[in-house]
Amino acid sequence: MIITLLLIIVGLILQSLFIKAEIDGKMKAAVILKGTASLMFVLLGVFLITSKITMYGDLILKGLIFGMFGDILLNLRYLVPEQKGSSVFGLGVISFIVGHIFYIAALVDLGGTGILLYSLIFTIIISVIVVLLMKKHIPIEKKYIRVCSYIYIIVVVAMLSSAISLILVKGYSFKYTSFLVGALLFLISDIFTVYYSFAKQSNLQKALNLYIYYLAQILIALTLAL
Repeated sequence: MIITLLLIIVGLILQSLFIKAEIDGKMKAAVILKGTASLMFVLLGVFLITSKITMYGDLILKGLIFGMFGDILLNLRYLVPEQKGSSVFGLGVISFIVGHIFYIAALVDLGGTGILLYSLIFTIIISVIVVLLMKKHIPIEKKYIRVCSYIYIIVVVAMLSSAISLILVKGYSFKYTSFLVGALLFLISDIFTVYYSFAKQSNLQKALNLYIYYLAQILIALTLAL
């Protein structure tokens, strides 16, 4: 318990320092701090999985690792030449997509194939709503990023849908609810992340969004202890 709390607290401190560095325009420091903050939720996953190694735990840990890579790449795009920024951004999005696929696989491991039909239905309904709401906020000329963003949002929605379906099929548990809340926070954060990739946001909005994302990863990592 002490190590778990320590990793969470250190992670939140590093996340706060990262947010401050990014707001101040210190992008080199921001990349290092963001990567280190993300490393904390990966280490949290490693620590929690060592006591009980399962297929679910292995998949969640892989998702956390790819989430860390995604974090680093999304911030690294500010340090590369402008013409390469979109490519680095796209790689970051792909890394997150792979991570979310591992999360979805972990949920299927818990709920079995019985959750797939419900997940598909929820994914279609929620994705259509979200994409239609976001469409006008993503510039046409940003085609590469726009396509990656849509695919990414649909994958995040699929993760949320799988978490909802798991509870419908298997019933309530604190573990399932923790994942569901984490998935919901992920979707909220990612919608704002995509939107604010093309629109200006205040420092408060940026900080809140980044904290929401970090809490989502922590809640998913904590399911390994439940």
